[in-house]
Amino acid sequence: QRVIDLAYQECSVTCVSRHHATLRLENNQLSICDVDSRNHTFVDAVALPPRVWADLNLGDTVQVGQVRLRVV
Repeated sequence: QRVIDLAYQECSVTCVSRHHATLRLENNQLSICDVDSRNHTFVDAVALPPRVWADLNLGDTVQVGQVRLRVV
């Protein structure tokens, strides 16, 4: 399992929990799942329901805390 660890960031800046969301790549489809985080995970400014997988597309913006990632 590969992990993107954002723990080096100060929480006062990013507010990203250690286990905030999970990404998976399956059959060339990238998906994300919020793991019941306190501050939610957003895709294109829409909060994901906890523990529900959402497919990501090119150009989507994922936000965890104040960290924004773009799917390229």
